[in-house]
Amino acid sequence: MGSQVGEKRRFDKLRRPFIRAWNAITRPQCRQTPPAVNNSRTARPQPESRLPPELLDQIIDNLHNDKDSLRACSLVCRSLVSSARFHLFRTILIRDDNYKRMVSLFVDTAPGLALFVRNLTLEHGGLDETFKHLQRIMEGKEAKSLLRSFIQIIVPRTKNVQRLTLKDVPLDNSIVDMLAPHLPQLDTLSLFDCWFRCNADLDKLVRDHPAIHTIRCGRVSSLYGFSPPDTDERIGSPLVLQQLKITEAYSPSPLTLMPWLVTHCNPDHFIYTVYRLSQVTKLNQSIMELESLKHLHIIFYRWRNPDLHEAETSPEVLSLFPHHPPSVTTLTVDGKTYMMYLVIVTMGHLDPHLFVKLRTINLYIHLKVSEVARIPDHAWAAMDQTLSVLLSLGVVNLYNTCVETKHLVDGQHAIEERLPVLHARKLLNFQFQPAPF
Repeated sequence: MGSQVGEKRRFDKLRRPFIRAWNAITRPQCRQTPPAVNNSRTARPQPESRLPPELLDQIIDNLHNDKDSLRACSLVCRSLVSSARFHLFRTILIRDDNYKRMVSLFVDTAPGLALFVRNLTLEHGGLDETFKHLQRIMEGKEAKSLLRSFIQIIVPRTKNVQRLTLKDVPLDNSIVDMLAPHLPQLDTLSLFDCWFRCNADLDKLVRDHPAIHTIRCGRVSSLYGFSPPDTDERIGSPLVLQQLKITEAYSPSPLTLMPWLVTHCNPDHFIYTVYRLSQVTKLNQSIMELESLKHLHIIFYRWRNPDLHEAETSPEVLSLFPHHPPSVTTLTVDGKTYMMYLVIVTMGHLDPHLFVKLRTINLYIHLKVSEVARIPDHAWAAMDQTLSVLLSLGVVNLYNTCVETKHLVDGQHAIEERLPVLHARKLLNFQFQPAPF
């Protein structure tokens, strides 16, 4: 019996330090001040946490993708509730199957939670239904209850939203006007498969939120074009943006406003996703008009075999023609996992006179020996020769596009052998970590 008691005492001595450490971490930061006591001798100082709030925030930040752990932290300690909610409610998606629950949460259950929302997304309905909903609204009929709840109840309560994403949403002048006063911190607007009454409504939507510096959109259409007939609505001067991203795989509507949007903006950073060969011409038409373009970012999504065959037969079709006089200083070309050939050929057909200010090239390719060997030697030679005459070029960053890491070193050596001039000038910089953009 004596030995058992001794073991228990030794265990208690080991356990107490851990308990004290846990209490120090989870002790609430703020407690209610006890009532004042007249006798100053009996007053005791209020206990404070041994860990600063900044350190607790960093601990919770490491769990930003683990919702179960964030929920557990919010239940364990009161001082962790705010940090856990910051991540739990940072991104909210509103759609048909949850909008009533979200309305109840933000209005009745916990109104303060709406202030934690930074990224707000509305999915309104199918692509084929969006145009019909726009017609109903323009005829004076009520909008869908999901859209009404979003505009009138949810948006006014989420005043700290920085990124707004709208999918399959009909937008006329009345809806644009209702959005204007409620999102003062909105800096990123994403539009996908949306229908506008006219181009002037999109222009007004952006101007009503002066903090917007980034627009991302795909397959956005306009019913009346620039403005409705018999109206005096006017479109202002070109929009000045930091970034414009165009993602448009296929536009079933001839009323797309995407070409107008590109010419109406003057971004520093332009991102364009190329899904097929015919879009290269549209890309060149767009970048010819961008006078302030500094960073050109091209994404080659997986092409169909006929388009690839034509690019192999006539590689000059991948030539780029930016605005003159030259202004591009950074060129990023993303080939995903399968489009390395398009990336290498594009590099080999750059016009040195149009890229005289180019300082940085970022290439997303699959750094694997078998993929490198598939590219013809003459394509690598053309890239090596073309980039070597760019006197302003300072670095060519090559990022791996797959999650495997075993083949990276061998892939690096294979590329260095095919680009001897760039390798000798020490311009090749292989990045085995994820790209920063």
